[in-house]
Amino acid sequence: IRGLVRSRGLGDVYKGQDLTGDEAFRGLLRRARDFALDGRFPARNLANMFHSIGTLCATRRLDVTDGTVEETWAALEGAAVRAAPDRIPQALADAMWAYATLGKVPGPETWAALEGAVVRVAPDMKPQELSNALWAYAKLGKMPRPEHFVNKITFW
Repeated sequence: IRGLVRSRGLGDVYKGQDLTGDEAFRGLLRRARDFALDGRFPARNLANMFHSIGTLCATRRLDVTDGTVEETWAALEGAAVRAAPDRIPQALADAMWAYATLGKVPGPETWAALEGAVVRVAPDMKPQELSNALWAYAKLGKMPRPEHFVNKITFW
């Protein structure tokens, strides 16, 4: 799994396959869940996992309601809170994109951590990262908190 987690290519390894019943792939998801629970995912790798699962579910190669997927996602969400202070703009945008793509609203603690990270990295965001973050706010029915952004507007 190490090579898969380091790349954005988790979905590419199993291109075109329905992975919900694939026991080898489910084993990879369980391993990712364990990494997340053990706090062994650096922020960038964690974002790659969010993005990969989001992509696989969005392309209907993985069922978002499958128990293994839900367990993995829950573990990733817990890790997202721990990793938020280390998020770089791209990693943050990828995680927010995945939530929005799946229509999964993060829990309150996770959302607060993600929103705090957005505020921290806003000055360094590239247009695509900013677009993904703002799209996630809209898609998830969230509103950026004005007190977080009132002094950041000049950066955009």
